[in-house]
Amino acid sequence: MSFDLPRILESKRQHRRALAALPIREKLRLLDELRRRTLDLRSSEPTTSLILHQEPAVYAQLKSFTKIARHLAENFPDTTVFPAPPPRPSSHERPIPQF
Repeated sequence: MSFDLPRILESKRQHRRALAALPIREKLRLLDELRRRTLDLRSSEPTTSLILHQEPAVYAQLKSFTKIARHLAENFPDTTVFPAPPPRPSSHERPIPQF
């Protein structure tokens, strides 16, 4: 297998152009086929050896740097120094959500 990135990217572009040039009927047929495959995969019985058991990250529940730092300090007491959060930009190309 070759990892020639420019060749891979060009191949992807060609494939996207070919898909874009398809008639709408063919695009809908492909979409139906993908949906059927997705439903088949969802309904199939996975073997337990292939299932990853992972706890969800608690960081998504913590909405500020201070809460995350407090959580880390309480759960990882060997770490004593936490960096200050970076300054928030005064302007940005996209709105920054406030939590």
